[in-house]
Amino acid sequence: MKEPLTDRRLDKTYSNALKDWKPEELEILATEYGRMPAVELGKKLGRSPNALKVVSYRKLEGLNQRSNIYTARAVASILGIACSKTIVQWMNKGYIKGQRASFAYGATLCWRFEYDDILQCIKTRPWLCNLDKMEQSYFRAVVLQEYERDPWYNTREAAAFFGRIDINVIHRYIARGWLEAFRLPVTGKHGHGCWGWGIRKSSIDAMLAKDPRAAHRRHTLKESRRRNKEIKGQY
Repeated sequence: MKEPLTDRRLDKTYSNALKDWKPEELEILATEYGRMPAVELGKKLGRSPNALKVVSYRKLEGLNQRSNIYTARAVASILGIACSKTIVQWMNKGYIKGQRASFAYGATLCWRFEYDDILQCIKTRPWLCNLDKMEQSYFRAVVLQEYERDPWYNTREAAAFFGRIDINVIHRYIARGWLEAFRLPVTGKHGHGCWGWGIRKSSIDAMLAKDPRAAHRRHTLKESRRRNKEIKGQY
């Protein structure tokens, strides 16, 4: 009669996998599991991939291959983004560096991101993150520090600095090259959305310091009068 699947049977089945592990081998497993392909790591330690899985769970407090890397889902959670596909889109745009991991969950290999690359991304483009949904962490502190140093606004918020209500005016400022702007993700409630314009406070101050609107208005009025005279002269 076949023995039922109990903890006793599991212990008996995995006994070989758990035997003779040296402290230095466990340290290598704890450091490299998930970062190195399981087959290669198994050859390095003289163990099978299944043995690595068993020992990491039993002797390393439930360690798995995702524990030593940042997946797209983990990065999205850290940065307050609802959908992990957004992180992959950022990677395709060159906003953050990433590469395929050595393991798969489902049909395809996971994406792997490094700590330093995540930090570089949020320092370079902190406006990509959602501060309101980021949990307390060092990453959030970095984004908050960048916001306090030089805040960023969408076009509706930026319009108030120019005494305007219509955001199309801000779009014209950007199109004419008067106001420096960048693409800002506009996310819907399901985590998907489009790209709008974002403006930093330093760019607003720079335009107001060299406000080109008065000169442009005079030039526009002069051209309008000239065209009106030309039209009247034709009749």
